[in-house]
Amino acid sequence: MGLVFFLTYIFSCLVGFALISITIHQMGFQSALMNEEGFGKEGAEIMTYIADFVSKYGSNFRMFKHGALLGTLTGIMVALPILAINSLFERKSWKYIWINAGYWIISLMLMGGVICQFA
Repeated sequence: MGLVFFLTYIFSCLVGFALISITIHQMGFQSALMNEEGFGKEGAEIMTYIADFVSKYGSNFRMFKHGALLGTLTGIMVALPILAINSLFERKSWKYIWINAGYWIISLMLMGGVICQFA
């Protein structure tokens, strides 16, 4: 059981890391500028631009409810289809699919809300 809980924790951390890029929109802004000259060098023009952008727009959409919405949508559009496809091939019932998908939708909703609000 110790190994099960340890692996569950590790896999949950991986899901959390994936949700960061989904729930925090400012991450996409910086990744779009990574190949610009001077990125990562203090005092460079691009870093000044990023600092100005973050100071002005860094807290937009950083609310629990926004993260919960995106986590729910991720659960519906990613977790549900994956679970449903595997379960259909395993000849599981729809009750089984909805119970497991419901668990993941609620988990992703809460994880997305917490990540968006506090990360």
